[in-house]
Parts: sequence; C-alpha cells; structure tokens
Amino acid sequence: MITRMWRGWTRCDQADRYEEHYRGEVVADLRQVPGFRGARLLRRTIGDETEFVSLTFFEDLDAVRSFAGSDYETAVVTEEARKVLIGVVVVDARIRVEAASLPLPLAARRP
Repeated sequence: MITRMWRGWTRCDQADRYEEHYRGEVVADLRQVPGFRGARLLRRTIGDETEFVSLTFFEDLDAVRSFAGSDYETAVVTEEARKVLIGVVVVDARIRVEAASLPLPLAARRP
C-alpha cells in the first residue's frame, strides 16, 4: 500500500468550508479510483491559519497515477479548493505502508 501525503493551509474562517469540500467532493472522487484504499484528513489551528494534512492510501503507484496523473508528486487541487487554500505542498507521494493495526479509513468503505 502507498500513502500520498500533502499539507495545505487556509485562513481559520475558511477551514470548515475546505473540510466540507474534502469530505464531500474529494472523497467521492477518490472512491471512483481503482486501487483507492482510504483517506484521512488531519486538522490543526496555528494562529490565524488552519493546517490540513491529507493522507490518501492507494494499492500501488499505478493507482496513485490514475488519480494524480503522471506528475503524481504535484498536488491535485480543485478549483473549489483553490478558492479557500492559501498554500499546498506535497510532502511525499510514495510512502510505502509496511504495517497497519487499524482498519481501513472509513472513506474507503463502499456504501
């Protein structure tokens, strides 16, 4: 399993808007990707900004490419997200998961 991780920031007054976008649209898009295995969104407020860390889990690098394209180390940021995010950086797109003790994140489970 491969983890794709990125960090993004928004003003605190836009944080809920971004989280709703991620939980709704981003997760729905990810669920359509063959090899997608789940997602986690971490959130913390620092001063007047809110930082998000997104962890998405994929079966293999081909699944990552099917979501992000051939330049998979570039963040996939929709127009809606660009309206509220003030910065995004992909930290690493190729972290291999060696062991996990928790069940798959809920976002991977099909309704």
